[in-house]
Amino acid sequence: MVGVDPVNGMLTMAKALVPTAVLHRSTAERLPVDTGAIDLVLSTTSFGHWSDQAAGLAEVARVLGDGGRCHIAELKPARLFRRMFFRLPEFRTPEQMRLLVEGAGLVCDEATTFGNNIVLTVATTRTVRRI
Repeated sequence: MVGVDPVNGMLTMAKALVPTAVLHRSTAERLPVDTGAIDLVLSTTSFGHWSDQAAGLAEVARVLGDGGRCHIAELKPARLFRRMFFRLPEFRTPEQMRLLVEGAGLVCDEATTFGNNIVLTVATTRTVRRI
């Protein structure tokens, strides 16, 4: 298991939970992983914090191997929290997520909303047939 986070405190917490994980202090836009080396990318409630979402998704596409999958789950803050806090991440609609994912060269298998505040996006790499 490989983990990436720009915040040391989050890496410390991750190491305590999964001592065998290989953790890197970095961002989604600069994944310290070889091309095609990853089978599954999970992003839960962090996508809105990526400084360049298109570049981050391009990096995800780069590190995923053939048939690799990407799951992104984002929580839209309740209206009260949006008014209370000024620096909340940007929330994307399912259609916006589909366009971003496909723009990165991934296949968007699903982009949907659960309830009023969770968007789940599932994408896979384009499989290249070798003859």
